[in-house]
Amino acid sequence: MPDERGVRPGRCVPLFPRPGAKAMQALEGYRQVLAQAHPLRPRHQAELPGEIKRLSLALTAERGPGPQANYLAAPGALAAYLHYFLPWNLYRLSRLFAGLAPDLPEGSSVLDLGCGPLTMVQALWIARPELRGRKLRFVCVDQTGQALRAGRALFEALSGEAGRAWSVETVQAPAHKAPQEPFRAVWSANAAGEMVRGRGEEGHESLERSAGLFLSRLAHDGHVLLVEPGTRHGGRLLSRLREVFLEEGLAPQAPCTHHDACPMLAPRWRSWCHFVFPADDVPRWLASLTRASGLEKDRASLSFLLAGAEVPEPAVDRWRVVSHRFPLAGGQGAYLCGGEGLRLLGFSTPPPGLVSGALLEARLPEPRERDPKSGAWLAALDTEPERERTAEAPEAHGAGPREERGVSTKPGVQADPKPGGAPGSSAGRGGGPSRPSGAPRPKGGRATGPAGGATGTGREERSRAPARTSGDAPPPARPHGRGPAPGKTPGGKPGGKPGARRPSAPARGRGGRGGGGRP
Repeated sequence: MPDERGVRPGRCVPLFPRPGAKAMQALEGYRQVLAQAHPLRPRHQAELPGEIKRLSLALTAERGPGPQANYLAAPGALAAYLHYFLPWNLYRLSRLFAGLAPDLPEGSSVLDLGCGPLTMVQALWIARPELRGRKLRFVCVDQTGQALRAGRALFEALSGEAGRAWSVETVQAPAHKAPQEPFRAVWSANAAGEMVRGRGEEGHESLERSAGLFLSRLAHDGHVLLVEPGTRHGGRLLSRLREVFLEEGLAPQAPCTHHDACPMLAPRWRSWCHFVFPADDVPRWLASLTRASGLEKDRASLSFLLAGAEVPEPAVDRWRVVSHRFPLAGGQGAYLCGGEGLRLLGFSTPPPGLVSGALLEARLPEPRERDPKSGAWLAALDTEPERERTAEAPEAHGAGPREERGVSTKPGVQADPKPGGAPGSSAGRGGGPSRPSGAPRPKGGRATGPAGGATGTGREERSRAPARTSGDAPPPARPHGRGPAPGKTPGGKPGGKPGARRPSAPARGRGGRGGGGRP
């Protein structure tokens, strides 16, 4: 930890608050919704834990072909998905919607690409009771008819008569054949990873096509919300899409607190942008089914990106917590991400609510040195005056001791000493984020990265090496003529004039799976 005393701790705003009473009631009662809309015969009920385990292995395998295209057409896989993966996704998305609170005024229209069984629509209904009376229109696109039909039946059973205020249209088609009209919001959960394929130049072109697919259907005052599993592939994919969105004038609004280059994409930086939160309040029936399937879980994880035409004012005193707390010599630490790059924040006593995903509002001291292991700038937070109050204060989302686990403690290499180096970057093979200087080694267990490692639930995209992007390749064109973000050139650098753009090719479904992801 740095020797100099830091600033006083500021306010921590949680990103994943505990579900409210109405949301918890809906999640606990979702078992009855499933029994009403998609009942299981006794034989299928007995086979359910085995089907869940098999589907989980297919969806989360790092190697191998993964699940077949349109795998939900199989009755066993559909039952496993609806009764296990869907409820877990509703839980984690409802936590995100509660903290993110995207604005949908009366009369808004939302396009949901790769919607599966209407997962995002159902999660919004559960998490945001104040929106249930508004007249909203949802156009849900997926290429699997069984998932669309099941999702409609489930939403009707969940919402009842009150759900008639929402107009829900289903379109069975690949994502690139979605309606072209401008929407107030374009959403996608666990589908972007299936749209972007390939490596090198092929992967970059696929990335541009997918970005153009989202942007071409977005109204000028709208927003894009993408959610992916908290895996390395999912997190880095969203960081690369963020770059394309910035070049096209769409500003990141969350989790980012700045519009500069994503420090998680720095060369040899091992980790990725994802968040982990405790799941000890998951419905009891779902926890029981999880144990019966041999898939013990006590946390949920995800990566997400919210971007829109509204450009938030960057603030140097707003930092996103991108790890859990972990021990350091003389205290504790956590990684922060902000406009000045990554910081390794040291403190003797954690401020209330300093957990993964929280927004810390504090003016940090000017950095003087980097951590020699991870390469992140060092900063100290003065929490001594807060010791007594902090010791008695509960966590922002009631994490307790579980929030202390899962931080990267892998040994790293010496940081790049050059002043012009990217904050948080490190030199040498397999750089950071790594075990911070002075941090004790863990007693066994697999190192999991500074954000606690992805133990996400629901449909986890298989981990793949992210496609490298080419800095010289032009981004996709915007039909609406949206230019680069303020102060940015198409290459993302300050100043200069926007360069020429080539038209974006329409997104293509690959292998019958593109845009048909299952949130």
